[in-house]
Amino acid sequence: MPNTTKPNIIIFFVDDMGYYDVGFRNSSFYTPNIDKLQKEGRTFENAYVPSSTCSPSRVGLLTGQHPARLEFYRHCFGDGEYNVQEGDTSLLLSRNWLPLDVTTYAEVLKKAGYNTFFAGKWHIGDEKYGPDKQGFDIAVSKPHEGHVADFYPPYFHDDKPIVKHIPQGEYLTDLLTDTVIKYIEKYDEKEPFLIQFSYFNTHSPHIGKKEFVKMFEDKGLKGMPAQYHAQVSAVDESLGRVLKALKEKGKERNTIVIFTTDQGSEFPNTPLRGGKKRGTALYEGGIKVPFIIKWPGVTKPGSIDNTHIQTTDVFPTLVDMAGGDVKKYKGLEGVSLVDHLRNGTAVKDRYLIGFRTYDAQYASVLAPDNWKLIAYLNGKHELYKVDEDISEQNNLAGKYPDKVNELLEILKTWEKNTGVNINIER
Repeated sequence: MPNTTKPNIIIFFVDDMGYYDVGFRNSSFYTPNIDKLQKEGRTFENAYVPSSTCSPSRVGLLTGQHPARLEFYRHCFGDGEYNVQEGDTSLLLSRNWLPLDVTTYAEVLKKAGYNTFFAGKWHIGDEKYGPDKQGFDIAVSKPHEGHVADFYPPYFHDDKPIVKHIPQGEYLTDLLTDTVIKYIEKYDEKEPFLIQFSYFNTHSPHIGKKEFVKMFEDKGLKGMPAQYHAQVSAVDESLGRVLKALKEKGKERNTIVIFTTDQGSEFPNTPLRGGKKRGTALYEGGIKVPFIIKWPGVTKPGSIDNTHIQTTDVFPTLVDMAGGDVKKYKGLEGVSLVDHLRNGTAVKDRYLIGFRTYDAQYASVLAPDNWKLIAYLNGKHELYKVDEDISEQNNLAGKYPDKVNELLEILKTWEKNTGVNINIER
């Protein structure tokens, strides 16, 4: 018999949208639906990705493992099993697809009786390694596409439709939203569902929905900032439409909603330093992300949580929510947040590691007491107290060499335990 007490789960996973790019943190953005979700759920003020890079960040979310453990150091590109990046002196080969023997939360939940649906951006393997091969029953995706050619048709570089037998004339985010809503509206199964909606927005090319572009231009924004703001509002509108469909279907009270992003934006995210751009991606603007969870009957509406979390925590949390045994899965970087969400149990202190290799800046270590080390391939180090210096302007490495060495030892141990064999000056 199906276990109808298990909650439905929807994950909204946005591409390249910064921590401050929401209305409740920055009034220049128009995000009434995200703001409403923030008032109804719990907002984690200190949520981080394991890698401020597209493909690795997705791997971390889906598997609960640090992407470096799975040899994802950069985004997927090229035809071979591994890729190399010109100018990257780390000598690390990075995977172009997630091996099929690596477990995703979709596979775990499917075995637990869930029906699973994926829409949008995958970018951790081509069709042979797509979402339908990694636990999703239904997938509306172009697995190999890391970004679109245009958010208006023709959307993709190969000019083939993402959804067959549906007119392709609208803004892509709206088209994908339609498929998610259709799935919810027609859902009559007794078993619970897992939906992952992974947006191509707000990645470049920065082409906003026309109505929103005009709205922001009327407010005085021009050029790319207006386009980007419009992209964020298109995501917000999409989220609102999906949650409205969920409510009309009568499933709102038994559905957990998670909203987060894969990394920071290409645009400034003041007061945070850095962003998606190379050489700055491990500063807070690149690696710190929005994270809201609404669990009806569990999370207190409008609650704020300052706990340090990482998006690798999503895998064990979902497994735990579905009644599974997290201890069965080896190599997890993430931890379950279920006891924390239900009972207020403190999450065990841990060091959060950020790791990516394109340029000299390759790793970060965030300590429980908010000291943060940034490490470079040339042996340079930076040290910040991020709760007191959120803009990371005051490098304290010279003043506190013992703290640098302490965090550097944490990083070295992590690299050894994770199997990272990196070329670095030390």
